[in-house]
Amino acid sequence: MAVKVNGYEMKWALERFLGVTSSIVLMFSVNFKSLEFTAAVRKVESMLHPISVKKANILACFILASPFLYSLSVLLASEVGGDERGFLYFFYGMPVYNKILRCFILFWKSLLYYLLFPTYSNFFILIFCVIFYDSSLSIRNLSREIESCPPQIFTTAIQIKYLNSRRDIIRTLDELQTKFSFVCFIACAGHFSYCFALLAQIMLYSFRENALTSLADAALNLINVVIPLILMFWIPEQIPLEMENLNKIIRLKFEMKASSGIVSAFSIVEKLLLEEKIFVVSGYNVIFLRRSHVLSVLGSALTYGLLLIGLEIRK
Repeated sequence: MAVKVNGYEMKWALERFLGVTSSIVLMFSVNFKSLEFTAAVRKVESMLHPISVKKANILACFILASPFLYSLSVLLASEVGGDERGFLYFFYGMPVYNKILRCFILFWKSLLYYLLFPTYSNFFILIFCVIFYDSSLSIRNLSREIESCPPQIFTTAIQIKYLNSRRDIIRTLDELQTKFSFVCFIACAGHFSYCFALLAQIMLYSFRENALTSLADAALNLINVVIPLILMFWIPEQIPLEMENLNKIIRLKFEMKASSGIVSAFSIVEKLLLEEKIFVVSGYNVIFLRRSHVLSVLGSALTYGLLLIGLEIRK
């Protein structure tokens, strides 16, 4: 790609390079701990809800189809808009005069490029979200089971059963957090840096003529980069919400038991069961995946992106 040494296009190329590099690091990290990830996924497979499996399969098909849609869109935009930028980017400025050969190489190189990023990262994010979503469903099922239990039979034996169930869920979440923490951080950082590249690309080519290829590229990447980034913060938040609901139901159950005249000595089991447990998913204890952070992340990308572009304009 022909880039200006001190211009926007160099920054855009470097930001894209960071996104692709994060995908490569993610790939090596997953392969390095492939046995641990496989064991974690198999452990959670028993908890998978049929509806979750169906939704995950639909999303997986969309992710698999996205590189082909991207390649066809770039090729079509190049032909319709008469924009040579796609050819310059994927041919590194080298002249290719045969039109069929140009289209063939452009299609397959853009396909491979898109498979590397963001398709591979999006597959990891899909697995990540499905695992933690189904973990939240396990907490929800436990809450419903405790809620349906009459106060009269909410004895110490039943309390021990629910205490063990909650402990097993938290232990599973801790194991998943340990295994997915670093790769979650890499995937989030890669998508975040790519948001800068998208912003620079939109600012560069929105008002230029014959820039249909760049705008089509930005639109497709906006869907396949920003939406997974939002889902990474949105879905894991369901776990602390379900944990808070579980704590409320347990307290309410003891209140109902006491109000019905069933009063027992405050045992160690009741004390442990009433102890509030909150679990927040994080990326290497640097990025905490809460829904309230979505606007902060997108706002930071917009603010710093505009700041960098403003500094470049002054130059």
